[in-house]
Amino acid sequence: MLRIVLVLQVLILIMFGYFIVNIQSTVNELTIQLDSALLVVEDMKTVLPEIEEAVDNFNQLKPLFENLGKLSEFKKVFDKLNIKFTEIDIDFDKEGFEIAKKIQNQNPRIPTIVFEDGSFLVEPTDVELTDKLNSL
Repeated sequence: MLRIVLVLQVLILIMFGYFIVNIQSTVNELTIQLDSALLVVEDMKTVLPEIEEAVDNFNQLKPLFENLGKLSEFKKVFDKLNIKFTEIDIDFDKEGFEIAKKIQNQNPRIPTIVFEDGSFLVEPTDVELTDKLNSL
C-alpha cells in the first residue's frame, strides 16, 4: 500500500513538473509575442504621423476632385445644349493657366468658365451657370 502511495506521489510530481514545463513554455511564447507586438506598436508610433499627414493631404485635395466632377457635369450640359466650348487644361496649358491666374487674382481654380463677352464664372453652382446661360 505504501508503494502504491509512493508511486502515486511520484506520478503526481512528474505530472506537476510536466505542467510547470508547459506553463513555462507557454509563458516564453507569450513573452516573445508580446515583444513582437510592442515592436509593432513602436513602428506604428513612427508611421502614424505620416499616415495623418497623408490623410490631411488627401482632405486638402478632396475639393479639387469634387470640382473635377462638376467640370464633367458642365461639359455634358454644354454638349446637350449644343453650346460650343474649348476645354483648356491649366495643368498643361501655360497660357490658359496665366489667363485663369489673372482673372482669379493669382489663385486659379477649376472649373473656370470664360464666356465670349469676357465675363466668367469660377466654380459656379448649377443655378449660377443656368442663370448665366439664360442671359446669353
